[in-house]
Amino acid sequence: MKKLYLLFLLCMPFILNAQFLLNPYGFYNFYTTAHTFDTSMYQTGECEADNYIYDANGNFYDDAIYNYKSNGKNLIELKTTYPEDFIFDYITLNYEYENGLLSKRFGLQKKVFQDEVTSSLKDSLGYENKQLKFLYNRSYKDSLTKIIEFIYDPIYGLKSERKIFSKASKSPVYLHEVKEFHAPNLPSILHTIHDSSGDLHTYLISHYYYDSQNRIIGRLDSILDNGFFRPKESIQVVYRNNSTQIDSMITYNFKRKSSIIKQVIYGTKNKVSFINTFNKDSTNKITQTEHLEFLDAFTSLEDHLKNKISLKLFPNPTSDKILIECKENIKQIEVFDLNGKRLLFKEENRIEQIDLSELTTGVYLLKAKSDSGFAQAKIIKTN
Repeated sequence: MKKLYLLFLLCMPFILNAQFLLNPYGFYNFYTTAHTFDTSMYQTGECEADNYIYDANGNFYDDAIYNYKSNGKNLIELKTTYPEDFIFDYITLNYEYENGLLSKRFGLQKKVFQDEVTSSLKDSLGYENKQLKFLYNRSYKDSLTKIIEFIYDPIYGLKSERKIFSKASKSPVYLHEVKEFHAPNLPSILHTIHDSSGDLHTYLISHYYYDSQNRIIGRLDSILDNGFFRPKESIQVVYRNNSTQIDSMITYNFKRKSSIIKQVIYGTKNKVSFINTFNKDSTNKITQTEHLEFLDAFTSLEDHLKNKISLKLFPNPTSDKILIECKENIKQIEVFDLNGKRLLFKEENRIEQIDLSELTTGVYLLKAKSDSGFAQAKIIKTN
């Protein structure tokens, strides 16, 4: 189930750390701890993942570049670079292990217009009989800010987390407690408890649903609203046939009456190659908002930006041919559908146009390569 947990976290649109780190609660909603990272779903060793965000016009740009290094199933380093960000240049997380268990996590950050790299966090974990017992959170000044204790049921596994020390802070502390288990390590009812200045109350109730193979197939979150618990959002998980590989995840927001659809595309050796994100609004209009691509090559930010070339496509949308305008000599063109399937491939000494007349109406991803770099663009095929 570890692989499944990781993919679930990776698909959730939360903070950066949640995208690669496995919480000891597995499918639980919040991320109070960093745990192990199972790299077997991705390229092991050194890997790069590029995340692209689509704007209102359908154009996309680099939102973040994730470079991670692993040793077997252990994540050693995760560096996230923000090419378009106005706050951070990058954030680096490093991990240390003892007896195969994560023992320390260090965070370094480089802010825009700041000469030096500053430490952002320094966490450590304590164990009893190989079970995570305590998490010690430290600030960038190396002062202890929080201690979380983890409590286990002797049969069913992790049952709750409890704050035993916390410095006063503006942000509230969320604790968790499993009320019912479906099976060992699989919660069926989870309460999220809001702890603000000693005032404890259940803030969120999550119901988890499983199939006959103990695969999680859904979750329903209900939030406290004016003294009543009302549905907040639901998550549906769809698998590839009878495997534990997730095909897609659909998150529905009851208030906005909209959905977020995460579509997972697998490549060679069943490694994850792409994760596409689509939004479906209350009128059932579907638009793509993100494209996350995993590469089995590791490059620095300098190489990444240096190797990007600029090109223009017109007309776009088009019903047949599309012209390519670029200062570089384009020698290779590939066109993919949103499932990651390559539909067109062209390789010549100089490519200035491609014919899309054989493709059906829809949205496609174009990749262009020259001797010095590459480019990506979205193309729209009409009737």
